[in-house]
Amino acid sequence: MAKLMHSVWLPVVREIVAFGLGLNMLRDVTSPVKERIKSLVKTSRSISFATCDNTRTNMSRVEQREIPYISQATVVSSGMGAGNGAAGTRLELT
Repeated sequence: MAKLMHSVWLPVVREIVAFGLGLNMLRDVTSPVKERIKSLVKTSRSISFATCDNTRTNMSRVEQREIPYISQATVVSSGMGAGNGAAGTRLELT
């Protein structure tokens, strides 16, 4: 039974996509959780972070400058509906 279960389970990768005000946690200079995110990514291959390009573009336009983000974050075109997970799923880094 254990062999069957092991052969059926596939590895799961969780991608946390930040958009709107959530994008602030991925800003390189001002993120209050930057070190925690770096540690999570380093210790777990099953967790990744991404930024919404729509929000990035709008934030840069409002601040009239390019905003640097942490190197651990990739870019997706839109934060809403990204991936196959439920919209509104929340991760608290406390």
